[in-house]
Amino acid sequence: MILAMIAGSGVPGPLWAQADTTPRALTAGDLIYRFRSVSDPQLSPDGSWVAYTVTTTDSAKNRRDADLWMTSWDGTQTIRLTTSPESETTPRWSPDGRYLAFLSGRQDGGGSQVWLLDRRGGEARRLTHIKGGVDALAWSPDAKRLVLVATVDLDTTARADSARKRPIVIDRYLFKEDVAGYLTTERSHLLLFDIATERVDTLTRGTADDGDPSWSPDGARIAFVRTPPPEPGTGEESDVYVVDAHVGAEPRALTAFP
Repeated sequence: MILAMIAGSGVPGPLWAQADTTPRALTAGDLIYRFRSVSDPQLSPDGSWVAYTVTTTDSAKNRRDADLWMTSWDGTQTIRLTTSPESETTPRWSPDGRYLAFLSGRQDGGGSQVWLLDRRGGEARRLTHIKGGVDALAWSPDAKRLVLVATVDLDTTARADSARKRPIVIDRYLFKEDVAGYLTTERSHLLLFDIATERVDTLTRGTADDGDPSWSPDGARIAFVRTPPPEPGTGEESDVYVVDAHVGAEPRALTAFP
């Protein structure tokens, strides 16, 4: 499966080892350090390029690094777009095909932030400074705005003594998850980001988690998935909502599946 992904990605041959052609059994080291994981292919608006993420593992540093690559649709050209020691993920084309937005924690971003890469050349520039970082992004059809998914802390009380550890207060049925750890007062919400002014506005609020945003073709509305906190005896229940793309709009449920 992994080899098929690599072969079909347009990643050039030197990315995987070719020096020793003597047949031998696969080892754990091969799976961890020699295979490259290719993911998240994104077709350019004109259909001529595919941007994607290639993840490698550095055995000396014991860490993974993801970089952005771009391959022409006919497979004749492949370009590596990023080479920084920090990971770059989630490549997203602007509707006019001029820019690639992506997420990276480079330059101590305090979590993954949105960066903008001009396809005509030059270094990528950082767009967002969202506390806690950005989890996902989507371009508006006119390429003037982004909708972001970010983690928002619902606890807005002042924390005067930051030197003392605060107790973990559990007030929800699903209180812990792998990787995330204890689930406290943080929720995923949608933010609107204006590219020209770099203004950030909160679009959704509340105790539910919001994600997977998608713009309407006219840019007037955003559809998304809302997941309320599970209650005892229930599983995760998600529904599709739609909200007008401006501050103060009230989301409206489109589905009500148990």
